[in-house]
Amino acid sequence: MKAFSTSLLLLLAGAPSLCAAEPASAGSGAAGASVIVIYNKRLPESKSIAEYYASRRHVPANQLFGYDLPTGEDISRSEFRDSLQQPLAKALEQNKLWRITARLVHPTNNQSARLEHTVAESRIRYAVLCYGVPLRIQADPRLKEAGAENLRPEMRRNEAAVDSELSLLPALGLDLPYAGPLQNRAFSATNAAALNPTNGVLLVARLDGPSAEIARGLVDKALEAETYGLWGRAYFDLRNTTEPGYKIGDDWLRNASELCAAWASKRSWMTNRAHSAQASP
Repeated sequence: MKAFSTSLLLLLAGAPSLCAAEPASAGSGAAGASVIVIYNKRLPESKSIAEYYASRRHVPANQLFGYDLPTGEDISRSEFRDSLQQPLAKALEQNKLWRITARLVHPTNNQSARLEHTVAESRIRYAVLCYGVPLRIQADPRLKEAGAENLRPEMRRNEAAVDSELSLLPALGLDLPYAGPLQNRAFSATNAAALNPTNGVLLVARLDGPSAEIARGLVDKALEAETYGLWGRAYFDLRNTTEPGYKIGDDWLRNASELCAAWASKRSWMTNRAHSAQASP
């Protein structure tokens, strides 16, 4: 249900390119300093991929974190909380990667004041989950929340994606509800500074695939594309539907295809012009 959460989830091939979103001089490692890498200590392949990614992206060694996690795709809510979520938050504070402060909040209604713990400073913008880290948090029928009975039946659920829950790690001290939607404060944000953990956002990616070899290969493929450009044939699958609720998705894909076609045409023209200039006496 945290599909509605404050998150920006980047999957698979996007993960190796995270550091490219941060400015850095060649080989300086400045971009890698804003990344933490998380792996499953029970799988040697998970640690190997984490170390390989970190070496290629210049992530400091003290920003790799391994945890004892289930080796399947699912993890229970209690295991997620006790083996990953809370230990990671504690490690970030102990390693001075972020600083937590407490503030007294006075609600505008008749509720009593409460103490909230939030991220005041952070050196981390991205978290990369490596092959072997579970995907899903299982539903916990024993978890009861006040007010959940007032939600629509389909909203009274507490299962979630591991990636989405970790994107809310900076807001761990706010005791956000498990069931129901959350307002996405990062929606339509274009300023990179707004997507900072000090604003309650951690960008979570996954370096994953059907096998460890494929996951590891994504690192090299991303670097190759950044060096030589990304070229090839693209397919856009449209339904050509006018059905309400689905047409907008078709419109997004159609616009994307037109933008790609326009860019490809412009790139071809620029390449031909450059070749002509080189051939001129």
